Amino acid sequence: MKSKLRIFLSLLPILGTLNTSADCIDTVRAELFQRAISKNLISTDQNIDDFIFNRIKTFKNLARAEIGHKVQDSSLNGLKRSFSSEKLLETISLEKLPKDINQLLTRYWSNHNSIEFQARWLKGLLKAVIYRTYNSGSIKQIEKLERDETVPEKALVDTILNRLISTGLNTGNPERVWLSLSPSNFGELLLDRKVIIDETFRGRDHGHLIHLMQMDMLRVTAKETNISQKVVGDLIEFIGRDKSIAVDDFVFRPLEDIWDVLFDSTEKDFSRPEILNIPIETALGWRAD
Repeated sequence: MKSKLRIFLSLLPILGTLNTSADCIDTVRAELFQRAISKNLISTDQNIDDFIFNRIKTFKNLARAEIGHKVQDSSLNGLKRSFSSEKLLETISLEKLPKDINQLLTRYWSNHNSIEFQARWLKGLLKAVIYRTYNSGSIKQIEKLERDETVPEKALVDTILNRLISTGLNTGNPERVWLSLSPSNFGELLLDRKVIIDETFRGRDHGHLIHLMQMDMLRVTAKETNISQKVVGDLIEFIGRDKSIAVDDFVFRPLEDIWDVLFDSTEKDFSRPEILNIPIETALGWRAD
């Protein structure tokens, strides 16, 4: 409170030269914002790079611990032995899915257990969120980043939603889920290409933003595969439609055999939100290292 009072008193000369008007208020706000920026610890490019480097290092170390130190991330895909995983791989290999979706899933399958891929994705996201925080004009968000070294949730969500506009997902009104959903109700959200914020899991290992972040991972995967990012929205609608596909001697169900395998599984790997979310939230500063 004292520091804020000192800032206000230091602004009295400015206030004395202005009429009480909207222009006056805007000028004071601008001055406060510039003073907040001038004392920042992170705001230079070098400090941002150092901050991100340290957070990515933390992410990698914790990610390795989550899957077990003796397991190489490159071998995790080969450890999946569930029937659903085998069905997904066979369906992809037989190209039973629409072409772009097949390409996206082929690339995502090879990446989703790679710590290096996730670290590359997270590095880009952190930089975008930090710059958005400083450019937002919100002293509250800047102070949170500076004082606590914690990435503001609003800046993170706004950044991802802005990045997902290119995917064809319904980003205008994210669906905040407060209760457990039946498979059919969940499928309806995906069919409408809804972006999901799972408030049911806020503060828990699963995480309330993990599916939002997975959508951004898909976007990056599409970009790296040189296919239209709109395929992400096509994929989510395709999963929500959950239309059965006959593949040799079994029936393929996208809601179970894509969503559950890649984004909401019970495997001891990064397809399980409870495994993937912990190192990410730690890197965001939301959990103690």
